[in-house]
Formats: sequence, structure tokens, C-alpha cells
Amino acid sequence: MRRKILVNYRIILTISLALLLYLSSDCSGQTHRQQPAKGKILAVVDDETITELELLEYALTLPLEQAIQELRDKEAKEKLLQRLINDKLLLAEARKRNLETDETVKQKLEQMKNDLLIMALIESEIQQVEVSDKEIETYYQQHPDEFKAGKRVRARHIVLKDEDQAQQILKRLRLGENFATLAQQESIGSDKQRGGDLGFVSPGDFLPTIGYEPAIEQAIFSLKENEISQLIKTHTRVHIVKVEEIEEQSKIELAEAREEIEKKLSNLKMTERLENLMKNLRNKASVKIFPENLVEGIDQEIPGTDELLKGETKPHKHHSP
Repeated sequence: MRRKILVNYRIILTISLALLLYLSSDCSGQTHRQQPAKGKILAVVDDETITELELLEYALTLPLEQAIQELRDKEAKEKLLQRLINDKLLLAEARKRNLETDETVKQKLEQMKNDLLIMALIESEIQQVEVSDKEIETYYQQHPDEFKAGKRVRARHIVLKDEDQAQQILKRLRLGENFATLAQQESIGSDKQRGGDLGFVSPGDFLPTIGYEPAIEQAIFSLKENEISQLIKTHTRVHIVKVEEIEEQSKIELAEAREEIEKKLSNLKMTERLENLMKNLRNKASVKIFPENLVEGIDQEIPGTDELLKGETKPHKHHSP
């Protein structure tokens, strides 16, 4: 089985959400004939309508995660719709002022067009990248050191504000009182009802209810099974930890490593493909470079330099606030 590397997640989301809009409209044939792909009308700006699909397309000009957030509920969509209306009004006003004929604007539009064409070319190349099951298995077998797993430990902790109180709790633990019971009774941590159970943790993990605390991590991974730490001071708290179990993981299995290997191989192939593309284009083209004409800093004698330094050629943001 060969696996196609999907790089343009926006296309998938666009198709999925557009289909959802289509299917969620009135199921009668008449409604579908009237609005087969654009969904319901959300607003009318002068003589121009804004449909559900147009709002979706507008959202997808944003970073993907932000687009999903903007479409998550009615209130978020209403805010997004207001921004789209603002953009339409601003665009109409810009056209009334004939800004499309402005030379600076035309130059920027041409540059944006060029950038989009380059991005389209790169995406078309990347979409040809495939990673096979055989390649994944071969990589796994040839790089065993990458899939050795270190130890992980199961730990509990007690969190206290006062160092004197923490010393008393530590004495009681040394005398044999149950750690989980004392955590339930004395800890101020949000996990006290679980007896301060942190579950299994590995080096570098964010600890549940704690976050990343190097001092606590160092203590946890220096203890033996059933050993209790000394007091560990953080910014505003005092911790006591106990290691209940140490689990040595000798090897990460292929099923668990498969996704990571596929991602790594696909990235390597993408890089190699783009490098080869660039190499071939340069070999076919006539390229002459004149390094002696490069100077330190910015040459003030170049026409238009003053405007550039003043920031007059910086592009405007696409979306209005």
C-alpha cells in the first residue's frame, strides 16, 4: 500500500465544510436548485450578497487553526461576517477611488500573483511525494538506535505552601504513613483526590497539574522504586514526590513509530525533490551573477530607496480589524 502525502489540508477542509453546508440546507429539490453550492444568504452589502460558502472561503484565507476557531459557533461566525462586510465596504471604496490603477498597487498585486504562482508550483511538486510501507519498515530496521525507549516512572506528589508543614509531612512519611492518604489529607494540589497521582511520566514531559519543573523532574528520575524525595522548592510551593514504579522500555514498536517515520521520510523527500527542481531549473537557465556590484548596506542612489526606507511600500493587511 502506498501512502500519498497530503500537504494542502485547506483543500480537504474546504471541500468537507462546503459539502456540509450543502447537505445541511433544505433537502427539497427546489432549494438545491436555487442554491446548489453557496448555501444560505447571510447578508447583503449594497447589491452584493454574502453566502455561507463565501464566509467559509473568507475564513480559509486565515491560518488553518484560526479558521476552524472562527467557524466553531454562531457568535464566532457573526464576528467573522462583520469583518467580511467591513472588507467588502473598504474594497468598494478603494475601487471608487480608482486605486486599482495606482502604479504602486499594481506592482504589489503583480508581486502577490508571482508569490502565489511560486507557492502553487511548490505544492504541485510536494504533492507528488509518496512514502511506501516498505520504505517505512526499511527505515525502522536500519535505524534501531532511534527507537530505543528510555525509562518512565509512575510517581505521586504532595504540594504544600509552607516549608515547616512540609517538613512535618516528610517526617510522617519517613515513619511509614501512606503517601496517597497523606496527599488526600494535606496536599493543596488539584490532584489530591487521586492521592497526588501523576501517572507515568518520561523525561521532558509536562507533569500533570504541575507543568514542566526541572527540579521535580530531576528528583523523580533520581529516585528508586518506593523511594521518597527530600523537599523540593519551586517558585511558590514545596513538593514531596514518591516513585512507585519504574518501567524500562527497551524498544518502540513499528506500529507506534510508523507515523513519525512517515513524516520524517516525506519531509526528506520533499526537500530532495525541491532541491532537484531548483538544480534542474538553474542548469537549464542562463544565470550570470555580478558579485562586484553588491555593496554593504543599502545603496541610497538606487531610485525609490527613500520611499522603501520610509515604509511606503509595505503591503496592507488583508483583513480589516
